[in-house]
Amino acid sequence: MIYNYLKEHDTATTEVLSEITGASLATIRRDLNQMHQQGKILKKYGGAQYIPPEKKPISRLDGEEIPEIYADKDAIARLAAELIQDHNTIFLGAGKVCSLIARYIRDRKGVTVVTTNIDAVLELAQSKNAKILLLGGDVNIQDNFIETIGEFTTDMLRNFYFDKVFINIDGVDLIAGYSIVNRLHLPLYHYLLDNSKQFFLTVDKSKFNKRHFVHLCNLDRIRNVIINASTDARFIQYYKQNGINIYLAPDRR
Repeated sequence: MIYNYLKEHDTATTEVLSEITGASLATIRRDLNQMHQQGKILKKYGGAQYIPPEKKPISRLDGEEIPEIYADKDAIARLAAELIQDHNTIFLGAGKVCSLIARYIRDRKGVTVVTTNIDAVLELAQSKNAKILLLGGDVNIQDNFIETIGEFTTDMLRNFYFDKVFINIDGVDLIAGYSIVNRLHLPLYHYLLDNSKQFFLTVDKSKFNKRHFVHLCNLDRIRNVIINASTDARFIQYYKQNGINIYLAPDRR
């Protein structure tokens, strides 16, 4: 019943699924967890989303599976993780890509991870090698990540300097530059730009040719970008012409 309802309506909350099935919320959550692990649906905060049959899951490093809709983000995360070395001090921003980066650096020795990404903390909690600092702030719950962000977040960074920073943004436009949806990220990202040896933008191809509410910076301000190999060729050409370091994550078949 859950699968057929999602197939027809695409998404549903746990409350709605409870009403149509007559099952308790606890039972619905358990069933959604099982269906998510089987790759039948995508479990989201407060509900679930239908995955078409052709969107088959791809395998993960630790035996888990990730829906095909995250394949582009997963490829970028794997490539970004290769750039992180033992004993690095890094910052991981919010979003699915940074959560996956955390998963792929569990074996790094002596790495210190500062983050606002609660999902990244949960990924690294299984590591015996990493030191983790979660910055404070209001809890911001989105579809595929949970973060802390607010006026206190940047204040906690005042004495920190990072070997590498990895963040994602919401829009990339050749004229408007980089843009974000949440204005609370602006002072945080500006501080990180000025206080890191290497600042990496990790952005999948779905974010290109889009412009959002808050302007972050021009395209030439960030000198390292990790993107999908199939990203709009105009942006790849721009990066090359302006001496920006491009890391191309291969498409996963």
